[in-house]
Amino acid sequence: MRLEIYKMLHLVGLVSLVSSMSAVYLSDKKAPVANMILGLSSILMLIAGFGLLHVMGISMHSHWIAGKMAIWAVIAIGAPIVAKRKPELKKPFFAVMMVLVVIATGLAIVKP
Repeated sequence: MRLEIYKMLHLVGLVSLVSSMSAVYLSDKKAPVANMILGLSSILMLIAGFGLLHVMGISMHSHWIAGKMAIWAVIAIGAPIVAKRKPELKKPFFAVMMVLVVIATGLAIVKP
């Protein structure tokens, strides 16, 4: 596939991830659809991210890739666990997640 398609899929995944995470963490009600979208968007971001790496010819062993993968894992795995098991920590954890999203975005732009 073309580079632009992978970029678009990655950005769509990011927007849907942040939107669904906002619905899960900032709502007092249970949001099963938002939880499902959160999982699907994190998978979309993972697949599109690997596609971007392949198309751009970037090595998987770069340090910024490891940082982004760690952040992705914390968000994709930690978000549903905290939302379900520790509902009193939803708002502080949401703030941490948004900081992690900004850091991951910075890593993608700067590529240190």
